Amino acid sequence: MSYVLEKLQTPFILTVDTGFIIGEVSIKAFVYVNLSLGDQQLAQFQEIQSHLRMVEDERVQFNILKATTVDKLPTDMEGMEATMERLLVLIDDTYKYVGDVVEGLVAPDNNVGRFISETVSSIPKLSPSAFDKLVNDSLQIFSTPK
Repeated sequence: MSYVLEKLQTPFILTVDTGFIIGEVSIKAFVYVNLSLGDQQLAQFQEIQSHLRMVEDERVQFNILKATTVDKLPTDMEGMEATMERLLVLIDDTYKYVGDVVEGLVAPDNNVGRFISETVSSIPKLSPSAFDKLVNDSLQIFSTPK
């Protein structure tokens, strides 16, 4: 504590509850009050009134952050399922784009084509049996009770 007292004129503590438990961010500020008990120096932090002020850009980011809160964290299986669903959507979008380019419905974009090519070439080549084993092993890990 003596280090803090040397470096700051008015030591303070700021607590921020980013869990949005009550639907809003909870910010509390505490300032240092010198306290002595006999010949012993102590420290006490007393809460002071604080107000949250934001400019418009900060408010937009704050509302985005607040909107991303979740009631509970997903289980491993739920997380894997959500990831697989998102992956399937991306694969479907890519498949549709390539099909539309081949049929002449969409003008080809070299940057998109290069990105798809690099992505596909970075995927490890597995035999069907090795892929099945990998998926089954992963599913067993997720379904094993902890």
